[in-house]
Amino acid sequence: MCRRVRPSGAPTHAVRVARPDDADGMAELLMNGLGDKFRPALGGGGGARLADLVRREIGRGETYYVVDDARGLVGVAHLDLGRHGSPASVRELAASLGWARTMWALMVWSLIDAGRRRPEDAYIEEVVVAERARRRGLGIALLEACERGARAAGRGSVRLVVVWENEGAISLYRSRGYSVVASKRWWLGRLVYGSRGAHLMEKALSAPTGAGRG
Repeated sequence: MCRRVRPSGAPTHAVRVARPDDADGMAELLMNGLGDKFRPALGGGGGARLADLVRREIGRGETYYVVDDARGLVGVAHLDLGRHGSPASVRELAASLGWARTMWALMVWSLIDAGRRRPEDAYIEEVVVAERARRRGLGIALLEACERGARAAGRGSVRLVVVWENEGAISLYRSRGYSVVASKRWWLGRLVYGSRGAHLMEKALSAPTGAGRG
């Protein structure tokens, strides 16, 4: 699920790969920007639980990108290259949440899952920009970083899920070459997330420059 990003010019800060010591700031950004996704799954103390989970995932090699300024982190994006739902990721979730909360979180998140995942795809799980840093193009910079990471990993396309009501984000993703490939209406998700449903959007990726040359 991706939050609306509203670019209006070139980014003023460079995107970089996240480090484990970024986890607390990343969790704060994610909870502030996508609390409707994380709070129902993580419950009380969700910020600390999410920070612990993000720290473990980065340590395992999960791909996160961040942007920061003099005051701290202002943007975060999560690129899933196929480890989502693996035994290792479930164990990490359980280590952070406990098994009972893990089973609940997996059930809640399954409501907004992209469906059966294909090995040739990458998935953008979250894109969040802090309120103070919007309208600088940072959302697009994070999106492009995810696309470059997916392309470098040999993925043929990148996918993301966006709720129907987020018309600004849908328009942005369309302008960046994404198209709707499936739509999902939900009733339980409406109770949990306050949304009537979501679109699965996809963008085909070109091969990296120089790929295939001898």
